[in-house]
Amino acid sequence: MIYLRHEIQETTTKLVRPTELSTIDLSQLTKQAIKLNKQSSETVFYFEEPVYIIPQSGLAQLLFTKELNEATVYETQLLETVVFIQEKVYFNALALTAESQLTLLHHNSAKPQLLKAKVPLIAKHLPQHSKLETIYAIENQIKSSQTQFEERISHYYKLVIVSQGQLNHHINGRHYITQKNDAILYRPGEVYQVETSEQNITQYLSILFQASNLPEHLYEQVHHLSQEALRLVDDIHLRANLQANDRPYLNDMVYANVYHLLLLLSEQGSSSEDSDSSMAMRENYERELFQAMATYIENHVEEKNEVQDLVEEFDISRSTVQSLFKKYSQLTPKQYINQVRLQRSKDLIHESSLTLSEIAHDLGYGSIQYFSRAFTKEFGLTPSAYAKRIRQVQQ
Repeated sequence: MIYLRHEIQETTTKLVRPTELSTIDLSQLTKQAIKLNKQSSETVFYFEEPVYIIPQSGLAQLLFTKELNEATVYETQLLETVVFIQEKVYFNALALTAESQLTLLHHNSAKPQLLKAKVPLIAKHLPQHSKLETIYAIENQIKSSQTQFEERISHYYKLVIVSQGQLNHHINGRHYITQKNDAILYRPGEVYQVETSEQNITQYLSILFQASNLPEHLYEQVHHLSQEALRLVDDIHLRANLQANDRPYLNDMVYANVYHLLLLLSEQGSSSEDSDSSMAMRENYERELFQAMATYIENHVEEKNEVQDLVEEFDISRSTVQSLFKKYSQLTPKQYINQVRLQRSKDLIHESSLTLSEIAHDLGYGSIQYFSRAFTKEFGLTPSAYAKRIRQVQQ
């Protein structure tokens, strides 16, 4: 058995050139064919003599250790060529492809032992956790006046990226605001409504797609895009407008960039605790606080419609409320509350049987005249004219 022992090195395994096998007396070795189709195992091989492993087809990974106990950490090696394993090593091979085959060469007198592993063996590869499956459309939209879209149910993923102006999003009863260089992701099954809140131009990019296994922290928050993410958005917009007929890989680049963008948003959302992100953390805190106040107003506008209500509910100063509303809505808190009240009044006129006086009273207006002036200033027609228009449409 000297012919095998001369190969032993200080290391546990060693790659062997195929030409080296020609120097070995194969007549004294046993060939054992093994077919692999699993990526995990709870057993290991053990030989008292050195062993050769020869890959035949597919791709497999060798896992091995000198000690077998509850704290075992297996070393790994890709089986692309012949591998020599020292004696008294615990090992097994696992498939990386759907199926692989290999051959064990060991001395005729060496009997293999199959032992129970203390720690399961699992193939270490790079699985793709999330997947971008289909991009349905990439749309660049421009709105030059205030627009409110109908409430919808999303049947696909939709990434909305604002490049100018501001968008208000109502998703499953919660209110989110996106401004320049912000993005928000809708997922299938969500009930949402979108509106532009300013009279100037609002421009945004919508990417409609199907995907699987996207991380949870991508949803229900506004993402502020980094410079790297903004470069990807520009490239996506550019390539989506080009004709791919004479460039077959153009669409592949769009897919790659959209997937990269999703990964950046995911990484950004999961790394807010990094030491260099204290400013981002403060920004996120302020944005979330504003979102919470906006949602509170939406849910309580009929009984809690004063700035002091926000001060008491969130235990913050009046100046903080003022600055956050100015920062994220470009409105004072009072102006913002009035906009929500007036929008609610439109909904009540359309959907309820309440009189205009009852609506004005329920929303905290001191008189029907004050309500009528505010409504007319906001929407360009009186409440009674709006109610009449609704009745005409319904007839």
